[in-house]
Amino acid sequence: PSIDPTYNRKLVRRIKEYGFNYLRWHTWPGDQDLLDAADEAGLLIQSELFQTLFEYPDELRLTEDQWRSMIGLNRNHPSVFLWSMGNEENSRDPRYNAFRDRLYDIAKELSPGTLVINTDGASLELRDQGKSDLALIGSAGVGSCLDMKHSPDFLVQITDRPVVIHEMGY
Repeated sequence: PSIDPTYNRKLVRRIKEYGFNYLRWHTWPGDQDLLDAADEAGLLIQSELFQTLFEYPDELRLTEDQWRSMIGLNRNHPSVFLWSMGNEENSRDPRYNAFRDRLYDIAKELSPGTLVINTDGASLELRDQGKSDLALIGSAGVGSCLDMKHSPDFLVQITDRPVVIHEMGY
C-alpha cells in the first residue's frame, strides 16, 4: 500500500484501462481508499487475511478476531465479492480444517451474499476443500487458459466448484 492519497485511484483506473475486472491484493484486505475507488470503478476485490493461524489458542483468537474485523469493516463495499482466509494454507492438519470451516460459517453469518474461499493458490489435489464457494488455483503449467485440456496439472484438479486460475503459464 502507498501513503500517496491518489495512488489507489490511479491504480484502479489503470487496472480497468488494461481490461481487468478483478484484483486479488495478495494477503491483504484492502484499505478503505482502495475499496472506495474499486466501488466507484466497478472493480471486484478479493479481501484476504494475511494467514490463518490455528495451532495455539492465542492464534485461533487472533485469527478469528481479524477475520471478523475484516468482514465487518469491508462488507458494505459492493466491490468486495470474495473473502479469503489466506494463501496456500495447509489443509492436511485436521485442526486447520475444523477452524477453516468455522471461519467459513462466521463469514456467511456476517456477510451472507459474499463468496468465501478457505485458501488461495493451493493445488486442489493437495488439500481438502471443506467449506468453500470457489476453487482458486495458483498457476497452470501451460501458456494459455484457452487450451487447458492439455495441462496435466489441470486434469488432476477437477472440482465441482467454479474454478479461478491465476499465475498462468510459467
